[in-house]
Amino acid sequence: MRRINAIALLYAFLMLWLCSCSQTVQKTGEDVAKNPISFAQEPIIFSEEKSPEYDMEKHEFVCKKGEYFGSSVVLDDVLYFESGSYAEDTGAEIKATISQKSKEGIEALYTEERADGGPIEVNELAYSGGCLFWSYRDEDIIAIRMYSLKNKEAQTLTSYPVDTAVLILESDQRFLSWYVVPQEGLPSLYVYDTDENEIRCLSNDIGYDNPYTRAYIQDGITSYIENFGDDERRLIIYDLESNKELQSYILPQEMEQISVQANRNYVVVREGYYGDEFYILDSKSCKFLKIDYSICHGADPFSWHLLGDNIFINSHGRGGYEDKIVILSLVDYSVSWIPLENSVIGARATALDRFSAYYTFLNKKNEVVTNVISFTFCE
Repeated sequence: MRRINAIALLYAFLMLWLCSCSQTVQKTGEDVAKNPISFAQEPIIFSEEKSPEYDMEKHEFVCKKGEYFGSSVVLDDVLYFESGSYAEDTGAEIKATISQKSKEGIEALYTEERADGGPIEVNELAYSGGCLFWSYRDEDIIAIRMYSLKNKEAQTLTSYPVDTAVLILESDQRFLSWYVVPQEGLPSLYVYDTDENEIRCLSNDIGYDNPYTRAYIQDGITSYIENFGDDERRLIIYDLESNKELQSYILPQEMEQISVQANRNYVVVREGYYGDEFYILDSKSCKFLKIDYSICHGADPFSWHLLGDNIFINSHGRGGYEDKIVILSLVDYSVSWIPLENSVIGARATALDRFSAYYTFLNKKNEVVTNVISFTFCE
């Protein structure tokens, strides 16, 4: 009888301890979320100019009539790209080929083409976990396709109804992310773990402001905006490797549109999808510190990426200033830039680790010539 009572007491104590731990974790999350972000009065001024250190490789592609050059990604001195052909009478894409370009030349890896010759749409080429991924759409479905570089085989990762909005892909070396935007209701954020071969839904309450929103990933960290009622939006920092939420912040109401990128050291936001104001989040004070990079005269951000300890800004020149890639160092607050001959029409960043990355973009010279320029940065 005493033994039974002792076991019962032990069980009751264990359940009480587990409940206590659960409440503690929940309370910690609530405390973080209750700390709204405010704005610091003093900005961070980037004043020192430095010369950037990088390796550059340029690929030139000439498209014949009825052909196009699409998205691309660089990895280990190999350029992977999507190209194809379209119907001259309708302009619809009818054939898309995923290829690789290396020192040995160009090799076609896989071709997307309907048996009946009907229209398709292929875009958003990305790399993760030894596979290439791209978005695919025809008159029946929209899907994410994947191609194993080891097995040389393609398959459908997942698919959605054809009225789903375009799937915008982002990735690091292990994870692939995308938003699913239905015709009704709030968007959802999904992540594919290439190590575990599983798809996870991180949120069904995404605060989605732009059809080209990306859930950037770096160091296994992603960030996104969630809706909590009509008047509250939260900035979520999520650790994909441990599969848990790290931080949750209430955004200032005056920040109606932002894009966010994060890694294990920094959280950076851009106010407005086409604005020129950037902020660094100080997690200790819960304040946004404005980035003053006015030393870059005529900078007009088109797109941007947080890579390691740097912010890369693809700037279309204005007021007579040249197009350039602006690099802001978050270590010493220095500025460097790389001038460009022509405007960038699309850019992708591939982070290899915290200290190295490929920055690849399309640099359209004219209607038939497209340059793919790849910068390799190492710290």
